[in-house]
Amino acid sequence: MFRVADKIVDEGQKVLLNLKKNPDVDAHEKKTLDDLKKRKKLNIVSNKSYKVSKGKNYAPIKVKLQTALTADMLRNGTWQTEKFKKQNLEALGRDAAGGHLHPLLKVRTQFR
Repeated sequence: MFRVADKIVDEGQKVLLNLKKNPDVDAHEKKTLDDLKKRKKLNIVSNKSYKVSKGKNYAPIKVKLQTALTADMLRNGTWQTEKFKKQNLEALGRDAAGGHLHPLLKVRTQFR
């Protein structure tokens, strides 16, 4: 047996230690990361987190918003304390359906 090299340098270990120091994937070469993925030395996992906080309309009890102003609300005076849904008064509404053709109109000819 003969020595080919005086010192053995493990390049893979250097790359993995470098990844351990700086886990940001964008800071490393794509080629080396792909090579480590193929050799199953690296597995990239993305973690998503959400922050939930109370908004401006938070209420401990869910309040149903009223959709329309009724005559009872006007008589009782409850319209002053009720919360209403926002309404778009400039909306055009749905298009009316065209309906169906009469069966005899479907078979008429082009001749006059």
